[in-house]
Amino acid sequence: MASKSVLKNKNRRPNRAVISLVLLIGAVLSAIAVVTSVHTNRLLFAELQRLRQSADASRIEWGKLLLEQSSYGAFSRIERLAYRKLLMKTPESDEVVMVGNE
Repeated sequence: MASKSVLKNKNRRPNRAVISLVLLIGAVLSAIAVVTSVHTNRLLFAELQRLRQSADASRIEWGKLLLEQSSYGAFSRIERLAYRKLLMKTPESDEVVMVGNE
């Protein structure tokens, strides 16, 4: 009877080969997860850099447009003030005199 209880206890313990296989599978799955994570991180970082460049270009364009708008606004304001306060007007074509470079 003693030999039967020893055999039962021996059968209950997992085999070293099974434990090694489970650990190997776990290590391989972990390595695959790391590789996938690094790859995803690189893709997202590249997209972030591209979006930052796009944002910088948009800010530059916005600054140029604001400058252009202010220059147009200044010209129209000056023209309006000249017309209202100084009673200036655009001359007719027969009133225009061309001055030469002599």
